[in-house]
Amino acid sequence: MSAYRTAILSYHPMPYHVAFYRAVHEDSRVAATVLFLDRYGVDGTFDPEFSTKVAWDQNLLEGFDYKFLKNFSFDRTRPMVMRINPGLFPEIIFGGYDAVLVTGYDTPSSHFAIWAAKLSGKKVILRAEADLTNPSTPLRRRLKAFLLGRILKRCDALLYSCRRNRDYFLHYGAAEEKLFPVLSSVDMEGFRSFREANPDLRARMRAEMGIPDDGVVFLFCGRHIERKRPQDLLHAFARVSRAVPSSWVVSVGDGPLREAMMAEAENRGLRRALYPGFKNLSEIPAYYMMADVFVATSSYDPTPKALNEAMTFGLPGIVSKGVGTADDLIVHNQNGMVFETGDVAALAGAMERLAADTAQRQNMGQAARTSVESWSPQANAAGLVAALDYCLGSPS
Repeated sequence: MSAYRTAILSYHPMPYHVAFYRAVHEDSRVAATVLFLDRYGVDGTFDPEFSTKVAWDQNLLEGFDYKFLKNFSFDRTRPMVMRINPGLFPEIIFGGYDAVLVTGYDTPSSHFAIWAAKLSGKKVILRAEADLTNPSTPLRRRLKAFLLGRILKRCDALLYSCRRNRDYFLHYGAAEEKLFPVLSSVDMEGFRSFREANPDLRARMRAEMGIPDDGVVFLFCGRHIERKRPQDLLHAFARVSRAVPSSWVVSVGDGPLREAMMAEAENRGLRRALYPGFKNLSEIPAYYMMADVFVATSSYDPTPKALNEAMTFGLPGIVSKGVGTADDLIVHNQNGMVFETGDVAALAGAMERLAADTAQRQNMGQAARTSVESWSPQANAAGLVAALDYCLGSPS
C-alpha cells in the first residue's frame, strides 16, 4: 500500500514542531513534505517579543523532507501579513499531493494553501491552536464567527491540540466527526536522553548560579511579555521569600518586561530572583533539571510547550487558568496546581505549600512525568494518519 502524499504547511522551522515532522516521516503510511514559509530561526532574525536576535543552535531541518518557499512579506513579525508565499499555488496544484495540512488561518499564505488545494482537488486538513479565552473585541468576535465558520466548512478534517482547542472548533461550527487529536507535544525522547546522559548537571548548574542544594527553585521559561504575566511570579515570590527563605525564582527568557522586573527585584531586595536572559535550545534542558517546580502565569496561552517540557523532566506545574492545556495536563493537587489568572495571593499560596513540602513536590513531579507520556509526537503522527484515513479512505 502506498503512502498518503501530504504537504505540511509551516510558518517557519519551530523547535516544538520538528519532533512531530520526524515522527510523521518515520511513519510508513505518510509521505510528507514540510513547506516552510520563512527562514526565521534558521537565519538570525530579531524577535521583538524576545528582545533579541533569534537563531536556533540546533539543526531543525534533519529527519524529514522539506522545502523553503519565498516569503514576500514586508513585515515578518506581524501575524496578518508575516507570510505571503504565492509559490504555494504551483507547489500544491502541481506537487502531486493527496492532502495539505494547513497550520493556522491568520496569514495570507494559509488561505493561499486552502484555495490551491480546493482548486486542484486536494483534501485540506487544518490545525490551529486557539481557544475561546482569546481576548478580543465584540466586533472581532463577530467577524471571526462569520469568517471562521466558512473556513472550517472548506476543511476536510481538523486537528485539535487540547480539549479547549477542540471546543473552539466545535463552537465555530466544526462537525464533530472531522476532529482528530494531534496534541501539544515536544521531543520527549530527546529530553529523556539528555536527562539520563547528564545526571550531575543539576548540582553543577546550582553551583554556578549560587543556589544551594536545599534551595527550592520555581522556574518560569518564556517570553517576558504582558500576555505571559511573568511579573505575577515576581510579586508572588516577594511574599513566598519571607515565609520560605529557601525558595528561589529563576525566570528564563527575555522580552520587553525583563529589565523592569530585574530593577524591581533589586529595589525590593529579592536577591534570590534570577533573570539569566534568553537561552537557546541546547541550554534550556539544564534549567529544567536544576528546578523543582514549573510556573506558568499567562493570561492567554493555548498550548505552552514549556509546560510539556517541564513535566517531561518531572516538575510539578503551578499554572494559571489562562493556560489552555491546564485542563488536560494538570490534575489539581495531584501533579500540580491551578490558580485564577492574576491572583497573586493564590499563586503565592501554592508556591509556599510546595516549597515547604519536599515529599509532595516529589510525588507531584513523578505524577507529572507519568501523565505527559501519552502526549508524544508518535501519537500525533497516528492522529494525522487517522485524519487522512477519514479524508481519503486509503492511500493512492
